[in-house]
Amino acid sequence: QLNVRLELIDGSNPPLFETLTLDSVQSGPSGVTGSALRGGLLLEPGQDFVSLCHGWVLVGDFVRHRVVERNIISGETGATYPFNTAPDQFTLDKDNNLVYMTVFPESERLYKLDLVSGNITSARLTQTFTNELLDFSYTYGFALRDVALGEGGNIFALLFDGVGRDPENQLPFAESGLWMGLLNTNGEFLIESLPLLDPIRIEYDPVQDHVFLATESNLAT
Repeated sequence: QLNVRLELIDGSNPPLFETLTLDSVQSGPSGVTGSALRGGLLLEPGQDFVSLCHGWVLVGDFVRHRVVERNIISGETGATYPFNTAPDQFTLDKDNNLVYMTVFPESERLYKLDLVSGNITSARLTQTFTNELLDFSYTYGFALRDVALGEGGNIFALLFDGVGRDPENQLPFAESGLWMGLLNTNGEFLIESLPLLDPIRIEYDPVQDHVFLATESNLAT
């Protein structure tokens, strides 16, 4: 990861450039603000963040594979949580001081950061479906794509199985490979997952008790 500044040499054909600077990419507070937003802070390259309190946010460092607390107002750095892969999407359970994470590349695991202990743990996502008529069962290994906090610390999850359809055994494979699951805090399935049609994001409305699923062009509940 390098940061390079080049200057075009006038009259060169084909274009030639002179290297002005060549150094490592700098992440974290730099003192440089963005005038378009009337104040901003350079942070780690990341895919998502969650707001904590009093200007503090938790961001995923996509390059250095870690989770970092930053204060967007003061520029202060808080706790840093080393990780073994690149964090992707975050969901905060503020009542239990937990952050649930997906990762890139996607994994068959639910990752959980305990903000009190600082520990990051994971649980493998598998679920067994049974066809009672054929006396046959099959266990899915689900890759996690997105999460949303539900009731009582439970988690709605957008899942991908990557197996496809199994018409011979008439098992409930989703044609798109996408499913919605409901997990507890340990990554255990609470209900049988539902096959879906192309969702890319999931959110939960605790007031109306609705789950919202977004595709590239539509919303569904």
